[in-house]
Formats: sequence, structure tokens, C-alpha cells
Amino acid sequence: MTATARRMRGPLLAAAVLLFVSGCGGQERAALFRAERLLFQAGRAEARARLSPAPPDTATLMRLREEFLKVRRAVPGPYAAAKDSGASQLSKDLLRAVATAEASAARLAINARRPKLALKAAEQLAADAGEDSITGRQAIFMKLAAYQGMRRFEDAIKTMKEILSRYSPATPPENGQDPILALPETIISLRRNLGDEAGATREQRVALEYYESLLERPLTPVLEAHVRARLLKTALELDMPGKAYAQADDLERLIGANPSLKPMMAGVAFAKAKMRAAMDRDPSEGAALLERIGTDYPGSPYAARALFEAGVEFEKKSRLPQARDRYQAVLQRYPDNEDVAPLAMYRLALVEEKMNDWAGAKATLEDLPHRYPDSRIAAEAPIAVIQHYARDNRKTAARQYFPRALDTYRGLLSRDSTGRYSALHRLKMFQILKADEDSTGLYELMDDMLRHDPRHPITAGALLEISKEADRFGNRARAIGYLRRFLQDFPQSPMVADVRRRLKSLGG
Repeated sequence: MTATARRMRGPLLAAAVLLFVSGCGGQERAALFRAERLLFQAGRAEARARLSPAPPDTATLMRLREEFLKVRRAVPGPYAAAKDSGASQLSKDLLRAVATAEASAARLAINARRPKLALKAAEQLAADAGEDSITGRQAIFMKLAAYQGMRRFEDAIKTMKEILSRYSPATPPENGQDPILALPETIISLRRNLGDEAGATREQRVALEYYESLLERPLTPVLEAHVRARLLKTALELDMPGKAYAQADDLERLIGANPSLKPMMAGVAFAKAKMRAAMDRDPSEGAALLERIGTDYPGSPYAARALFEAGVEFEKKSRLPQARDRYQAVLQRYPDNEDVAPLAMYRLALVEEKMNDWAGAKATLEDLPHRYPDSRIAAEAPIAVIQHYARDNRKTAARQYFPRALDTYRGLLSRDSTGRYSALHRLKMFQILKADEDSTGLYELMDDMLRHDPRHPITAGALLEISKEADRFGNRARAIGYLRRFLQDFPQSPMVADVRRRLKSLGG
């Protein structure tokens, strides 16, 4: 073979492949071939990057994103499946290959802290999706992830509610579940993280109604089981034992008739044991049933929660030594359970305080933010120490603890790479600086809040509060400035009319 022939061999083979593919299904088949090949290559490049000892840095994540963006560039559309519900399977496969690539690119942009790029991609994909509900659903979940990355939490909640109203949950694959079912709980959790406990309770009731409405439709046994499990959990949290018992019985019957659902039995056992412990005057038998879950279902996510709840029930009935023992057992057996262990550690400190072991309680509270810095409850620990001194009327000791508490919150902020609880940490710092009457510290902290969480509900409340403090400190210009910033950033707030009246009274 001559050198010229060897040079021509590669392009000729590629052309032959494209001719073969085109002959089998025309241009769509060729486009799908290109899209799937580029998608495979991008996935392989990301897999190689993830295998390196150090996690990918921002530049690497953005480079990997470019690999996935090559798919759309190779087949830019328009896509026939977006316009016609009767489009060929080839058209749908092509659109969904592009959607898969765009979703991966969006995920990488969010990981690289460029969520605006993900939002733009989500909006484009939504336009591309047209009548294809699978792609439309993928686009709206991308939009949700982008809003969360941008810390636009109210927009994220609106998007989740839009998903719930537009799409029905599907029967999940084996050992999985449709992510739509988790959205009501995500909304509740987000409300709590925003410091809106009343809103969280309202959303729990909405979630209960949503799950009940799903049960009015024909569902497969697997999907029905997942819905009933969510409904059972929500009824427990709302302290509705009658509804919870009914759901537990229905779920148990469903599991009995469908052996593949047997792993869900741990949730039923947990619910019944918790209700037994809560309703009995002596929680011992219910607590024993809760503790058995760790033995009967050792791999279940309910094992750690059940042991913790046994401690909670003993604590409610003032059986403090038994409560302390269960909380300690959680920390010994499940120290890496990020959902339960931090809560057990905090409750342990409160029980130690009630048992007049303040030295032990204080040590536990001070260790909590270091041991579980990524937990929401870590924000409560330094304040709990100050509150103890305040209850004992030890004002000097409380004030002397302010610097240590502030240092703890600064440490938590430095470790909170996602910013998930940063507004909460700054709120606690705000409360301390206000108690200390530190005007300079308050102004600097407010600047930080406006820089990092400008449209967070906690920031809204802080703007109103610091305006009052600035006026009290004799700085009317700052007081006016903070109120104007509130009107700029929170124009839909129900407080707008009050803020305008206050501005007028200040001459602003």
C-alpha cells in the first residue's frame, strides 16, 4: 500500500461508515451516530478525570463540559421529535442524546460554580423539547438544579411545584424511585434551611395532600408502595397517628402481596414502633421495638434513625439516663450517618445539661461543629452555650464566650464549600454581634450577607433589623441605605409598605 493510499484509508473508512448508516435510516441515523459517539467520548473523558487522585478543579470541570457541548454543536437541530408526537424513534433518540449531553454539561457547570450557564442550557433544552415530555422533564430538573446552585431558593421552590403539577411520578426501576416523589420533602427541607419553620409545616400539609391525591389514581404496586411510604412518613411528622397507622397497615399488606417490596418493611416497623413509644406512658416497649430495627434490618436507613427516636421518646418522658444512653449509642454505632448522628450529639448535650453535667454538655456542644461541620444543627451549638449562661443569669460568662462562638462560625463558613448553611451561620453571628452592640462588626457582616446571600430570606430579615440598629447607633444614612436595599432586592415582600413608611419617617 502506498503512502498516499494509507493517508486516504482513514477518511475513506469514515465515509463508508456514514454511507452505510445513512443508507439504513438517512440523515437522522447518521446524526444519531455522531451524537452517541461524541456522548460516549465525553463520558469516557469525565470518567478518566474522576479517577485521578485529586478531584477535578474548576478549569478541568469546564473543559469536560466542553466535551459534552460538542454533541449539540454536531447536531444543532431543530429536532423533529420536538414538533411531532408521532416522530420516529430515531428522532426521539437523537433529541434525548442531546438532552443527556446537555444535562451532563449543566451538572459540570454547577460543580464549577457557574450555575448561570446551566440555567441558560436548561432554557434552551426546554425550547428544544417541544412535545417530548421526557426531554421536557429533563430540562426542568436542570433548571431546578441551576436555581439551587444560584441560591435562588424561592425560584427553586416554584420550579419544584411546577414539576409536581406538570408531571406524574413513574414506576421506578428496581431498587430506585422516581425523583419527583422526593420533591415535597425537598421543599420542606429547604423551607427549614431558610429558617421558615411555619412555612415548612405548611408544606408538610401540602405534601400530605399531594401523596393522598396520587393514591386516587391507578398505580402499579411498586409505585403505590413508594407513595404510601412517603405518606406514612409525612403523617408521622405531622403527628397524625390515626392516618399513620392506617398507612402502615396498608403498606404492610402491599408488601406481603409483593415479595419484591420486602426491603420496605423496615419503614413500616419503624413507624409502628415509634407510634407505640410515643403513645405509651412508659416508652420502654416501643423503644425496644425501635432498637430491634438495627438488628432486624441492619442495612436499612431506618436503623440509626430508630435508635435516635428511642432516645427522643425517653427524653420526652424525662427518662434522661436512658435517653443519654441511646444518643451515645447512635454516635458509637453510626458515627458517619450525617442525617442522624449530629442530631444525636446535640440532644446528648441537652440531656447532659438537664442532668446537671454542664462540663460534659459544654464539651459536647463545642465538639459538635468540628465533628459535623456540614450539618444544620452545628449552627445551634455555640448559641446553646451562650443561652445556658443567659438562663443562669451569668451575663459576663455569656459575653466572654462571644469571641469563641464567632470564631466557631467563621470556621464553619470556611468549611461550607456549597454555602448550604452560610446564611444561617451569619444569622447566628448577627445575633451575637447585636447582643455585643458591635456596630462595626454588624456592618461588616451585613456586607458579607449581601455579597454571598443577597436574596436569601435571612438576609431580608437582617436588612430590616440592621436598619433599626444603625438608627439606634446614630447612623441614619446607613439605616436609610439598608431599607432602600431591601426594597431593591425584595420588591415582592409583604413588608414593602412598612419599609416605605419607615423610610419616609427617616427622611429617605
